[in-house]
Amino acid sequence: MGKRERTRGADFEREVCSLWNRLGIEMRRTASAQAAGESRSDADIVPLYHHTADDDIGHLFLNMLAHRFHHELKRRKKVYPSTQIVAEIQRVRVEAHKRGKIPALTFRLDNCEPMIVLPLKEVMERFGKKEFTDGLD
Repeated sequence: MGKRERTRGADFEREVCSLWNRLGIEMRRTASAQAAGESRSDADIVPLYHHTADDDIGHLFLNMLAHRFHHELKRRKKVYPSTQIVAEIQRVRVEAHKRGKIPALTFRLDNCEPMIVLPLKEVMERFGKKEFTDGLD
């Protein structure tokens, strides 16, 4: 990967961290966290948790959700073929399962907003009831 691609990826990581931060969930790029000796994750970004007396239930809920996902980010110029999205989420799934987390692939195409791909069955299994996932295979 060339310098331009690395810079583009790092810029996207900062952009996504900024979006989460606007929600009140502090996120940090793992490249900077690893340099500071704070993270041992293979995820691209990780949530930091700072509980304050001002936290309302919505903020606490978002913070809890952010911690349950293994965040991988991809920045692309053009549309992904559907087979490539499936391959990417499968790769993220392997890393997420090693850590007991739900895979979350965040990507952005040129001139588009960032999007998150989540495996619905895993989200429902973690936050719902097992009977909700019957037939999702």
